[in-house]
Amino acid sequence: MRREPIIFTAIDCLQSFAWVLLWVAFCKDPKHRESEMHLTNLNHKTVRKVANTKHLLMEHIADQAEVLNYLLPVQAIRNLFNRWITASREATIEVSRVLEDERFTFDNLDLSPELRKELSKTLEGATRECLKEYTRAAVDFIEAEGEELTVWSDPSA
Repeated sequence: MRREPIIFTAIDCLQSFAWVLLWVAFCKDPKHRESEMHLTNLNHKTVRKVANTKHLLMEHIADQAEVLNYLLPVQAIRNLFNRWITASREATIEVSRVLEDERFTFDNLDLSPELRKELSKTLEGATRECLKEYTRAAVDFIEAEGEELTVWSDPSA
């Protein structure tokens, strides 16, 4: 098991929006077999189970045919969810590429304010690009719905 520090970035926070949106979509019909299973697995106490569930959901929702097996609210958010996950993955790859640079060791960062500044600027750039794509995707999603957002019906109506 690797004992490298976990680096949590603003990109991870942005990705949380995609998972909250999916959670809400499943909650529209929590007694549905698929919803109940995924809500339980996303709330599992083991990290491995949650990670495996997220991986499975990303694959299924990305698949045009497979997503048809899910609730209508999940189908309705498919494009937005996929764009958000893709933007997060691309930004995370960029951050990982930067962090693999041998100059960015903890010792070097402790000793060099210039190096810390360079790393910070790079991380901010990746985060900014990810946020831009999240925003564009959300605007596209809302505009595709027309004047009234009718992704799913109001159960109280």
